[in-house]
Amino acid sequence: MKRNSLDLLACPACRAPLTLHNGTAGPVESGRLRCEGCQKDYPIEQGIPHFVQPEQLTGLNRRFSRMYDLYSWGYRAFSKIAFAYIGMSEETGRREITDWLEPRGGRVVGVDISEKMIEWSRLRAMEEKVEDKVEFRIADVLDLPFEDGRFNAVIVESVLAFVEDKPRAIRECIRVTKPGGYIGLNESFWTKEPSPEMVALVQDSVGSSIPTRETWQALWEASGLRDRTVSLCQVNTRSEIRDRLSWVGRRWALRGLGRMLRLSFTSPGLRQSVKKFFGRPSLDTMQEIGYGLFTGKK
Repeated sequence: MKRNSLDLLACPACRAPLTLHNGTAGPVESGRLRCEGCQKDYPIEQGIPHFVQPEQLTGLNRRFSRMYDLYSWGYRAFSKIAFAYIGMSEETGRREITDWLEPRGGRVVGVDISEKMIEWSRLRAMEEKVEDKVEFRIADVLDLPFEDGRFNAVIVESVLAFVEDKPRAIRECIRVTKPGGYIGLNESFWTKEPSPEMVALVQDSVGSSIPTRETWQALWEASGLRDRTVSLCQVNTRSEIRDRLSWVGRRWALRGLGRMLRLSFTSPGLRQSVKKFFGRPSLDTMQEIGYGLFTGKK
């Protein structure tokens, strides 16, 4: 963690300032952040502040943190496929963000509730040689550890569909955005009203209900943002995976497959989850799920 990033932070519990307790100079690899208000301590491990601990998580947060910790090895493959869907390579898409920031002296702060996903993201930043522009925090979107109005843009991708209190999460994203800044969401939705059987299947597979397009549009209308836009896209899962798998690359595909095989032998829960999620009924269900792109100005 860079010392100059302290000016962005605030206690996620009470919004009071945080004080760094660390005796070394330069980048902060360990130590703790103490809230000046409620006196809570937040540990810093390997340069990453932890604003939530696994044992503190409940409900969907606990379930999805564990799930993404388990599946973080496969993020590279799925990320490449997602970027391929919009017609560019993953590397080009990521670079467009960091290259846009460079002449403006900007910085990116990534947030996830999964420790393994944060570890993976940090590795990717180092591989892409952008670690000087990007930092990471383990935190909850419902209680972001930042002061009000600090970011020019907040981008949320495939998060809020799996959060129980979506209005609160949207309010948090708006809170930390500067006046005149932008908020953008990329979230899944049902392309048509699902049957009770489909809803039950998705609930059983991923542990959460996916909203309909009408629900998302109503949430976005209620956000109070200006210049709102909504773009809805339908995704054919089978064809996208089949046609775009070449984007993954042999190295990462084999790495992911090996990891999957090892876990399949050692984790009965994983075997059952994969069977449910990638079985024919589940894939048929995925044909009726799309992605919505939502933008708005504070």
